[in-house]
Amino acid sequence: MPDALKLWSVREATDELTGVTVNLFHPRHDDWMIHFVWSIESFGELVGRTPAGRATVTALRINDIDSIALRLLLGEVGLFSEMRS
Repeated sequence: MPDALKLWSVREATDELTGVTVNLFHPRHDDWMIHFVWSIESFGELVGRTPAGRATVTALRINDIDSIALRLLLGEVGLFSEMRS
């Protein structure tokens, strides 16, 4: 199975800060603003606020170099204003 498809089957992961295994963020059930915030120090980087948020960022590789580069590019052309809020 390709790596990208494996990520879709991930439902839980370990929060590196607490060492606890938690369910990942679920966009239909969880409040995004409780679990995540855009980094002030590293523009374009998403930071997990909770164990579920941190585990989600790590497990889904949300802050890999290509994802951050895409967010920065989209922000420059006005298509990704969420980072600025």
